[in-house]
Amino acid sequence: MINYTNSLVYFLKRSSDETINKGAAILEDIAKNEKGKWVRYYGQKGISDLIKMYQEREDETKKKIDDLKATSPTAPGLQKLQDDLVKIQAQKDKLGVIYNDLVKLEPK
Repeated sequence: MINYTNSLVYFLKRSSDETINKGAAILEDIAKNEKGKWVRYYGQKGISDLIKMYQEREDETKKKIDDLKATSPTAPGLQKLQDDLVKIQAQKDKLGVIYNDLVKLEPK
């Protein structure tokens, strides 16, 4: 099951946001309901890894926006980058909610 979870995360990192949302639900189920604590850990870690991926995308997009604004504040691609940034942040936040719910479930 750990190999499955790792493979799923690897696949999701190369997938669309829609597919990632569906896969995150599977990872959440694994993290909540699997019997083995290590399997649950890898389900939770998978969601954390996806959040990190979106954080990296967010950082890259912000850098591109800043670079573009520095050279040409009215550049034609600027609005698309800003729209992409909003989508990336929304997706990261969505995964963050799932992750935070899982952390609350962990035994102390």
